[in-house]
Amino acid sequence: MTQATLAKRVGVTNATISAYEVGARVPSFEVLIKLAQVFHVSTDNLLGISNRFVVDVTRLTMTQRAVVQDIVSLYEERNEHTPLPHAEAGAVFPAAVGLPAQPAQETHTVD
Repeated sequence: MTQATLAKRVGVTNATISAYEVGARVPSFEVLIKLAQVFHVSTDNLLGISNRFVVDVTRLTMTQRAVVQDIVSLYEERNEHTPLPHAEAGAVFPAAVGLPAQPAQETHTVD
């Protein structure tokens, strides 16, 4: 998503989104709520208070919900043996609230 698209969706300017990203400004409560809605996370997640995510399964059948739960359980079991990288476990938009951004992880591709 571009800064322009995000800015339009939360009702601020592109420059404001840029300022959030570099930590020069923090969003108002109203904008923080809109950001959480856009990114489908809680405000606690945006603030770095929690890394819990909630998935809305209200429109799924009970069987589909069970499949989602099974997938989550499999990943939880896998992550017990292989911890998440720090950047994956952190806030979605940390600089927006003055938290230090995590350094980019070095990646390598294998051909």
